[in-house]
Amino acid sequence: MLPAHMNTRNIMDPFTLIAGATAIYNSIKSSVDAGKDVMETAEKVGNLFSKVAQIVTIASTPRKKKMFQSQAEFEAEAVKIYAAKAKAQQMQLDVKNMFVGQYGPAAWEGIQRSVIEMRKEAARQAAAALKEQEENRKDLIMVSSIVGFLVLGIGAIGIFLMITVK
Repeated sequence: MLPAHMNTRNIMDPFTLIAGATAIYNSIKSSVDAGKDVMETAEKVGNLFSKVAQIVTIASTPRKKKMFQSQAEFEAEAVKIYAAKAKAQQMQLDVKNMFVGQYGPAAWEGIQRSVIEMRKEAARQAAAALKEQEENRKDLIMVSSIVGFLVLGIGAIGIFLMITVK
């Protein structure tokens, strides 16, 4: 099963993702090699790590052999996916090492704790929003029911009055 942030409309194949991740990694590496601070590439680092997570998730998802796909093609695809995952994880490790090289392991651990807290907070906010949405839906159903019964009651009274007044 895929994580909540990866619905089926956002899934790309791992080869497209690794191409994007490689481009981001090369941009980060060239920026750092040119003397820029790793922090100046923070958004790119975040994007790279997001793509790596997607690649790892896709690579970890069991694959089914496609119709008319030979066993050799199926196995070759599995090897390519594994290689894409390994390359992505290596790029992630290299970027981590660039950061640790500039700021030290304690800074990296601090950032990881911050990221975990941000993810937890985002999950809490998403859960609260979902709960509020569900409560709003229930309120709407209740109000609609009340209005429906009122309309039905007024209609019944109107019909009753029309029948008895004749």
